[in-house]
Amino acid sequence: MKLPREAHGIMAHYFREVIDPPETGALTPPQWEEGLRAYGSRLVSAHEWLEAFRKQRLGDAVCVTLDDGLACQTLALGTLKRMKLTAFVYVITETLEGQRNKVEDGRWIREHLYSSTAEFLTAWRRIVGPDERPMPSEFLAEYGYLTHAEREFRWWRNRWATPREYRQVMAQLAFNATQPWHWLTVEELRAWKDHIIVGSHTHTHPWDI
Repeated sequence: MKLPREAHGIMAHYFREVIDPPETGALTPPQWEEGLRAYGSRLVSAHEWLEAFRKQRLGDAVCVTLDDGLACQTLALGTLKRMKLTAFVYVITETLEGQRNKVEDGRWIREHLYSSTAEFLTAWRRIVGPDERPMPSEFLAEYGYLTHAEREFRWWRNRWATPREYRQVMAQLAFNATQPWHWLTVEELRAWKDHIIVGSHTHTHPWDI
């Protein structure tokens, strides 16, 4: 992997235990640590990175940012603590008020109730029926890792489904399964306060960011 030469942040989302089944985009602690150590001395704590930024002396420094404030990120924080590093954690603030966020609930359904993304998308298409508003060929075309079917799902989700319609369809796809709480709580954030700098991601995590 070719590492960028300029100062930047490593943004990460999903983590799992080594013994857990694979999930799309989820790293195990050993994988996470291996990637971090590839940066060598360039990798610094969030507190040090922020101070260098304020003084305009970043150079090629690299920090860690954990997106969405997810419960699974305690695995990443455990690795960072052992490496004597801190991280920025950007939380979806509605979750701190006890509100569930639709982005992570949708991902959990896809990853845990279906054997593959393709199976999930087939079930989704069966529910919503033929697309009455064809997806433009350029929609998310720059993201080469997305299949055509994944782009169609996001076209429906991001641009056409009303909040009520989205909830109804996802409830059917979930077979009324009870989901766990996917996000760090206020108490957990307080427990990690010496190892993180907390920032706001957004309040509701809109689809298009």
